[in-house]
Amino acid sequence: MDNEHSQRIYFNILMLANYYDIKSDIFEIFSLAQGSSDEALKYVEELYSDGLLLISEYDYKKLHFALKYTNKPKQYHILANDLIVQICQDAVILENFKSNRAVKLNKLSTGYAKNICREDQELEKAVVL
Repeated sequence: MDNEHSQRIYFNILMLANYYDIKSDIFEIFSLAQGSSDEALKYVEELYSDGLLLISEYDYKKLHFALKYTNKPKQYHILANDLIVQICQDAVILENFKSNRAVKLNKLSTGYAKNICREDQELEKAVVL
């Protein structure tokens, strides 16, 4: 995972978390580990099982779910409705949107992330006109 990509994901997480006034121990870990591969997920699993990730079991479950389903949001699972998980997943989708704009709004979970994309799309249309 390149450092610049992780920083952009983390910035998106902080922006969404600030909007929803929510804090979590998993945000930084997620931004560093997400999307790189199944190896990253296995590494996080090993760190947790070895007691090297100092987060609660419930936070670990949220982190694991968010990492495992980053590219498959909207899963039918109770954790898919967790705002922390949604923020993590939407941060990645926002990064993809900013990179290539080929993101469907229905992939996003949070209203604020949808608004960001809508406003950006409207601004882009106005510039093109």
